[in-house]
Amino acid sequence: MDRIVNSSNTVNEGSSFYVTCDASSDPLPNVYTWKRNDGNVLAADGNMLNFTNIKRNDTGLYRCEATNQCGTGSGLQFVDVYCKY
Repeated sequence: MDRIVNSSNTVNEGSSFYVTCDASSDPLPNVYTWKRNDGNVLAADGNMLNFTNIKRNDTGLYRCEATNQCGTGSGLQFVDVYCKY
């Protein structure tokens, strides 16, 4: 089972933001993959997808896939970035 936890409910353009994939399985996942709704695989630090300067074009649906030797589970998170002006 996978659960995605975001750092806050409001994301303002230019701020830092992270999303964490919380996977509970036995055995624990050994690979985490983050994908954007357009299918692009994103560079991430394990189960954490980190934005240091989030932009409005980062708005979208993100999928975390947690994999162990038994299979893969996934979770979704929509990220909505608010413009400063």
